Amino acid sequence: HKWKDLDKLCRATFDALTGTVWRNDARVCLARLAKVYGRPSGVVVEVHRIADIGCAFDVDLTTKSPESVAIDALWSWPVRSPEAA
Repeated sequence: HKWKDLDKLCRATFDALTGTVWRNDARVCLARLAKVYGRPSGVVVEVHRIADIGCAFDVDLTTKSPESVAIDALWSWPVRSPEAA
């Protein structure tokens, strides 16, 4: 079994959403990412307009373009993590 790096999963997901959810993944200004084991395989993605959400950081994301977005993504596999093996 090949373990996926979180940054590669993120990049592949952003690329897959380009042209359908957004014109360019450069519009993503905030991302919350996780990978988990012990669940059915898949990915769950939520995309939000920056104007519709708050930010836990001490920055004002509302000054970004109105097309700026935030993304939550969770990748899952039914197997244990490599660290638990």
